[in-house]
Amino acid sequence: MSGYAFHATFLQALRDLGTTDQDDNVILETSMHWAPLPALEKAGNLSVSWSFLLSPLVNEYLPKPLARVLGLHVDKPTNVWFGAAQRPALPETGELLPTAVRVISLPKNLVAAVLSNCRQQTARLTGLLNVVVARALASALHSRGHDFASFKASTAIDLRRALSSGQGKIANYVSATDEAVVIDTTQLSVPELSDSDWLGIRGITSRLSAASQTLADQPVGLLKYLSNYREWTLKNARAPADSSFEISNLGVFDSSGDEATIWTVDQMLFSQSANGTGPPLNFSVASAKSGDLTISSTWWRGMLGVSDEEDFVNEVCKRVDDGLRCLAGQ
Repeated sequence: MSGYAFHATFLQALRDLGTTDQDDNVILETSMHWAPLPALEKAGNLSVSWSFLLSPLVNEYLPKPLARVLGLHVDKPTNVWFGAAQRPALPETGELLPTAVRVISLPKNLVAAVLSNCRQQTARLTGLLNVVVARALASALHSRGHDFASFKASTAIDLRRALSSGQGKIANYVSATDEAVVIDTTQLSVPELSDSDWLGIRGITSRLSAASQTLADQPVGLLKYLSNYREWTLKNARAPADSSFEISNLGVFDSSGDEATIWTVDQMLFSQSANGTGPPLNFSVASAKSGDLTISSTWWRGMLGVSDEEDFVNEVCKRVDDGLRCLAGQ
């Protein structure tokens, strides 16, 4: 959302060019009194209940054998796809993670049809994408001899509404929520979504809406209990993934304004670098108002647990595209 805030400001600056001096020798001075918004933990009360805190606290600080004896440790499920069994080795100090990316784009006329179908089902696009991506992954894995019906989806949520602050401003007011997405693998050859699929999509939509409206028991609120951020980050960067994929949907960028303006934004593209501590695959979603929908898929090379990563992601992206086009009636 901070990217949208920047582009909105940049767009307004372009539209204001006619009111500024265009002399090449002009030096533009910026204000020295810029006051950034407060950090998330200072902007609101990220309250954490004991029931929400207990499990991550035990997993972080208590030895697993002792946690099992106390009945507090839950073993990682074996029937959920998490990509490679181990993360690739971290690069040398100062080097960036090797990132791979694929981008698909859904034409604006099909986007309108997809959104119309979502509204008819009392659902929203992000909830839909959770299920469409899980179906695409299940199909691509099945074609390689790996049968998985369960996926753990992590979805980024914007906390600006819960904070009643930061709308249209640059700020890191983000948390996330996890969803268990279970696919009926017997229906993967059928392109249409089933009633069961839509039931799951509506449930995800409802839970995402509820999570974005509260500051209580947010995963990001657990960070204040860490004693060493760097050590925790490196530990997670060396541990196997504990989720299947992430979806981050920025929504719609609205560049509408004075009809006389020559400056507009017709298409938006949003992408992220490889996720060093998160899931194997990340899907970044953005669109401009009345424009195409773009979905960028990024991953850390060696993280997917298949020998043909490029072809695998190409197939996943194609199946996502096919699923959306089918929903749009194409």
